[in-house]
Amino acid sequence: MAQCVEYFQSLRPKGKIVLMGNSTGCQDVLHYVSSEGSRPMVDGAILQAPVSDREAIQMIYPAEDYKRYNEMAQKWVEEGRGDEVLPNEVSLPIIGARCTANRWLSLASPGPDHKGEDDMFSSDFGPGRFQTTLGVAGRRGVAMMILYSGNDASVPSTVDKEALVARMEKAFVDAGGKLDKGSGVLLGASHTVREEGEVRRELHRRVIDFLQSIEQGTVGK
Repeated sequence: MAQCVEYFQSLRPKGKIVLMGNSTGCQDVLHYVSSEGSRPMVDGAILQAPVSDREAIQMIYPAEDYKRYNEMAQKWVEEGRGDEVLPNEVSLPIIGARCTANRWLSLASPGPDHKGEDDMFSSDFGPGRFQTTLGVAGRRGVAMMILYSGNDASVPSTVDKEALVARMEKAFVDAGGKLDKGSGVLLGASHTVREEGEVRRELHRRVIDFLQSIEQGTVGK
């Protein structure tokens, strides 16, 4: 991703670059703007449908299967087989593809500490956990917009989406982040915003307004 950013910056040295991720792509974007390491920074980030893979997995699999698959993956990692692909039954129903033991643990993020690398948006996280990702991004001066789908089937019905987004936004803003006014829950939207009509138009409007604010330097003002 850093190489892509460098390439586009070379084409338009004075241009602005915004990364937008959907679903697991949100983890990619947040990793880029918050993790350690040297990379060209971008001007903005859009997290569209930043859901918890752990909670989605637990919605689909019975507790005993979730526990068994986690134990299998952990055993493989301990045996030095973390980069080997797990059996089809483990990841195909939830991911739609086979994955390695390391990748499974990154997404499934077993307890009690839930330290999976891609477990970034779970509803049981307190402010401290969000500060390690969204807070870091905020301190780095990246402008951000969070677009959480209101009818996302990957989110448990027990999750208060408005409250969750508010906690995520607070961690970002409290660290000095520039949050766009269009950030929040996108009512009526599914995980990938497949709906035609007003819902998709609202998504387009918010994204375009954000990009214009990036150009004008008015995000968060």
